Amino acid sequence: MSAVLIVCVGNVCRSPYIKARLQSQVSPGVHIGSAGVRALVGEPLDPEILQLLHEIHLDGKGFRGKQLTAEMVEAADLVLTVSRAIRSEVVQEHVRALSKTFVLADFADLAESLRAVRPDLDPAIPLRDRVRLAAARRALLPPREAADADIHDPYRLGPRGARLMQAQIDAVLGPVVWLLGARSAHPQPQE
Repeated sequence: MSAVLIVCVGNVCRSPYIKARLQSQVSPGVHIGSAGVRALVGEPLDPEILQLLHEIHLDGKGFRGKQLTAEMVEAADLVLTVSRAIRSEVVQEHVRALSKTFVLADFADLAESLRAVRPDLDPAIPLRDRVRLAAARRALLPPREAADADIHDPYRLGPRGARLMQAQIDAVLGPVVWLLGARSAHPQPQE
């Protein structure tokens, strides 16, 4: 099974939202996890994020915040962070993860660039290899401005903050889902 780890700060807003969205859209053979660099360990989702998930028919009621660990990073084929500052923090703490750790929006750009030249990329290619193919496109793309790369932190900012976060995340998920292997690309056997 392939593993993707989403990292934010408290692990009660951005990373759990991304985790839920991705897990509902990608192949069942891809496990999506989430954690925080300064997690609110054991805490449930922020109520605004829980409401957003409810509106799109995803359940976050049993979710509890988890602290990022070296084991989580090591086990992941891909680590996606919600900001460049968090990416820096993750790779400073876990240097060996440098080549597989990206900011979500930056990785979406790389995946989109790869999709433009290899639209029929075989989903059977191991995820680590698909990540390497996307990463190889870095030199071909101008980097996003930091303001465009970082996902807004909606913690305790009410519905407006949560909606801003949702819009930023939803705008970049498509290419990531494609690279991870969309659920529809893996039809289930008929009974």
